Amino acid sequence: MLLIATNNDLPDEGWGEYRKTATTQARPMDQPFKVHTTEGVMEGRAGDYLCLDNAGNPYPCAKGVFESSYERA
Repeated sequence: MLLIATNNDLPDEGWGEYRKTATTQARPMDQPFKVHTTEGVMEGRAGDYLCLDNAGNPYPCAKGVFESSYERA
């Protein structure tokens, strides 16, 4: 089993560029929030997005990460 604990442990070769092709449901939140996810309770800050995965499960996504990963459909 390969254990990747830090950036120094990443493989040197075999990387490719990938683009997200799926759409997602999301809304920006105007206040801090907590949400029960499949991985436990997670927190979001004001301005972060509340998203739904393909199965309809909610999760928070930091504003900067969301806005660099998605554009309005």
